[in-house]
Amino acid sequence: MTRRSLRVALLFLAVCSAISCSRERRAARPLEPLRGNAVWFSDGIGERDAGIEETLARFHCAAVFLPARRLATGSAGWSGSDLPAPTRPLSRIPVVLVVESSQDPLAGAEEKQGKAFGAALAREIAAALTRAPAFGLVRGVHLDVPFSAATAAAHAAALQEA
Repeated sequence: MTRRSLRVALLFLAVCSAISCSRERRAARPLEPLRGNAVWFSDGIGERDAGIEETLARFHCAAVFLPARRLATGSAGWSGSDLPAPTRPLSRIPVVLVVESSQDPLAGAEEKQGKAFGAALAREIAAALTRAPAFGLVRGVHLDVPFSAATAAAHAAALQEA
């Protein structure tokens, strides 16, 4: 290798190095918001609904809300349980997992229990997300948890804690 070709090779490496170092690492772009109509299957998708995804795709459904966890209030605090997943994961329609409760979990509770409830909500959200592959392409989690004017502040504190 001649001196001239060595200098050209070194110059080429320096330029390539400068170009690669000057590029900033691009952060992952957030997903686009869902646009359009969504369908909420409050009872989930049963075994007999095998063709439901094709039907929803024909109607250009933007998302499907599916129940994933049920939150219950007991004497020992809050506990959650899994709700049935579809017989096969949805592959073409985005899914929003639902954590639901039939009654206000903070009704009659002391105000300071809001933070403890926040930890329970965080556990339920994490538990729902661990089951995401059974549901399909999960785009979010929806909390279907009733509250009243008396418990609204405690729920707000719980959400901040979660």
